Formats: sequence, structure tokens, C-alpha cells
Amino acid sequence: MDNEYAVFCEQIRELNDEMKNMEVEMNNHKRKSEEAELRLKELKIKYDSTRSDRNLYSKQLLEANVSNPLFIIALWNRADNYIFMLWFDLFFLLLLLFFLA
Repeated sequence: MDNEYAVFCEQIRELNDEMKNMEVEMNNHKRKSEEAELRLKELKIKYDSTRSDRNLYSKQLLEANVSNPLFIIALWNRADNYIFMLWFDLFFLLLLLFFLA
């Protein structure tokens, strides 16, 4: 009888340890998810800012009636590169959030 009680107590201790480990792992996943969501919000703000800048460049180009096509192409390439980098970061974060969920 004492032996069964000792085995039962050991099983309870093992299950408690396993439960604590699962709680730690759950908290780690929750923290990573919160960090990814914060990064996503930051990227959305950067994206909106970059889009606003691109629209401003576009408006300035229309108002200035710039006749040099190379100048226009350079400005558009610069704005499009920023947009592409932000979309890439946003896509990566969305994938990360998908796999963490």
C-alpha cells in the first residue's frame, strides 16, 4: 500500500512539473505573439507614412511638371522600394503570427 502511494505521489509530482513547463511554454508563446503584434503595428505605421510620402512625391511631381524623365523614374523607384520593403516585412510578420497562433 505504501509503495502504491509513493508511486501515485511521484506521478502527481511529474504531472505538476509537466504542467509548470507547459505554462512557461504558453507564456513564451504569448509573449512572442504580443511582440509580433507590436511589430506589426509599427510596420503598419511605417507603411502609412511611406505611402503618404509617396503620394506627396507624386503630387509634387504633378505640380512641378518636371520634364526630365530620369528624375521622375528615380523618385518613383525610391518610393516603390520603400513600399516593397514594408510589404515584405508585413508579409513575414503575418506568417509569423499565423504559425504562432
